[in-house]
Amino acid sequence: MEAPVIYLTDEEKAMCDEYAEKFHAEIKEKGIPDAHDGEPDLNDERFGHRSEYALSKYLGVPWTAKITRDKLSPDVGTRTQVRSSYRFDYHRLIIRPKDMRKYGEDQLYVLVLHSEDGGHILAGWCHASERNVLGKFGNMGVVNRRTGKPRPPCWFIERDNLHPITEIKNP
Repeated sequence: MEAPVIYLTDEEKAMCDEYAEKFHAEIKEKGIPDAHDGEPDLNDERFGHRSEYALSKYLGVPWTAKITRDKLSPDVGTRTQVRSSYRFDYHRLIIRPKDMRKYGEDQLYVLVLHSEDGGHILAGWCHASERNVLGKFGNMGVVNRRTGKPRPPCWFIERDNLHPITEIKNP
């Protein structure tokens, strides 16, 4: 089944970018590293916020970043975390050990990819409890593109192992 592609209007993009810029300023001011333990990147934040919004638009559930700034809250709905990549060659969902400590076992993780024409591909999802079955734990030779250091080990789940987004329940 082909993954849905969601396109945002210019107004929706501007709204997401505004939240991303506020969030970016907050984390830089507090000295909080990004998810890869590197310097926060505004373009990553913009794409991440747009990806969260695209998923919430598709599912018809609240985009949590618009409601709360609580880092323990889900990105979308009541229990959904979004992982996004605007790299065309990257097709893996990542779940970090610190995600499990932070959010627990009852989270859904969704992979959103960037399409070449500017859309958001809702590539698939998995339940946190499936990470050991669907994914592989390690750093897979991946290096942080900003620091040049190997990334900390985490679960890498290939896109082909994810459930279709059309099957997601109770996000």
